[in-house]
Amino acid sequence: MTEANQCEIEQTIAADLATRHGPLVGGTALWRSLGYPSAEAFRQAARRNRLPVCVFQVPQRRGKFALAADIARWIAKVRCANTLE
Repeated sequence: MTEANQCEIEQTIAADLATRHGPLVGGTALWRSLGYPSAEAFRQAARRNRLPVCVFQVPQRRGKFALAADIARWIAKVRCANTLE
């Protein structure tokens, strides 16, 4: 898959995530977007520093968050790396 296709996929996913969740994705939407089967699996990956995107805490908010753009970039990268042409 070409780099242009990856960018197109990334933009589509980023727009969808931003429409649904805003620029920050957290909670259930975060771990589901990253493909984890449960919140506990996500927590375990975070404890082990094995998350595929940068997550962070927001002051005065509970939980972890990631940028929708970072999630979209990771999904597009994985998709393009695993596509057989």
